[in-house]
Amino acid sequence: MKEELKVDLRKISPRRNLWVTFCLEFIKPGPFKAIFFYRVAHYFHLHKWEMVAVFFETLIKWRYASDIRRGAVIGKGMSLPHPYGVVIGGKSKIGENCHIGQHVTIGGNMGKEVNGRQQPTIGDNCFICANSVVVGPIEIGNNTIIGAGSVVTHSLPANVVAAGNPCKVIKHRD
Repeated sequence: MKEELKVDLRKISPRRNLWVTFCLEFIKPGPFKAIFFYRVAHYFHLHKWEMVAVFFETLIKWRYASDIRRGAVIGKGMSLPHPYGVVIGGKSKIGENCHIGQHVTIGGNMGKEVNGRQQPTIGDNCFICANSVVVGPIEIGNNTIIGAGSVVTHSLPANVVAAGNPCKVIKHRD
């Protein structure tokens, strides 16, 4: 948990002292607290302290009207610039350095199970814009951008820009 928090703080302010950044982010209203509460909830979930994990998960719900489940696996350097209304399912996997916009939903199995997975697996360095929905046991490749308001119900390859409802690949990135 400590390493993940260091990377999260470095993403917010790469040149400032980590302790100063941590204190400033906790004083001011900001997105770091949502990530911090998730990391603490996930830590206690992994160590079987479910009551404490549920407490921190509930703090996210009260403060941000978001549902970021303690069982989700989220990589280092996650960016939630506006963490309001975000839903991340408990069996979702999100890679490192991902950006997730406000009111994004990641989860839901739509009654399907593929290779034992029920929720999405998102690669590294993905950018999911506001109001997007990523549902089902699908995989999103690394370096993928999902446009605002998109509904993704099938897997996407790496290095693409996708948008629309239903989501379609509109550009391959180099």
